[in-house]
Amino acid sequence: MTDFFEHLNQIPTTLGPIEKEYWEKQHKWAYDQIASKITDDHIIDLGCGCGLLGIYLVYINKVKTATLYDGREPQITYAQDLVTYLGLQDKIKIYKKFVKPGDIIDSTIVTSRFGSLLEFEKFSLTNRLITLRRTKEVEPYFVRPMQLPWTIEIVKRDDGFELELLTIDLHGTGMQMLSSERWMEELNPELMQFSNYIMDRLTIKETHTIGNDSMFVTYNKTA
Repeated sequence: MTDFFEHLNQIPTTLGPIEKEYWEKQHKWAYDQIASKITDDHIIDLGCGCGLLGIYLVYINKVKTATLYDGREPQITYAQDLVTYLGLQDKIKIYKKFVKPGDIIDSTIVTSRFGSLLEFEKFSLTNRLITLRRTKEVEPYFVRPMQLPWTIEIVKRDDGFELELLTIDLHGTGMQMLSSERWMEELNPELMQFSNYIMDRLTIKETHTIGNDSMFVTYNKTA
């Protein structure tokens, strides 16, 4: 198989070319870290830009299929042209749009440069999320807020550069929390805010039995 990088500057575009060292250090290495956490055959690349992450994962056969979302030109056009050039149209779907948390359900979502972790967290209630961010030592001047209990692993390049590899899977436990038996606690307001994004994609049925009032929450895939 031809090295993925060898294809990248073959696509006619108004974007400047990508250098091999930049690809290997800032893209390929990071993508390989994300790939190490993927267990599904399909991924969604959110805020995909030029589509390099999602297309790369399909190209190296880490996943069978991918769906890419971004609303920007000319990046999304480049991604579409790269998919066509590589002959991967039957495996990769690309949409020129920005999506909301309620638009994606029961999926593995990956992203490498989403910008705001808090905004990315809004997709967590019904999806598995994988992403990267710089450590405090690498970027001491940026605020790093987070609301959810991410699993965090430090990954380092050979030259000492490091990132945090973040994973979270609430797509099963999130619905369990919403429908579980209540005592005197209240749902975290941030989590409730996230749930509002996806309520129109759910079927909720209340049941009442002796000693228990519950909600059974299921995904409405046809919504």
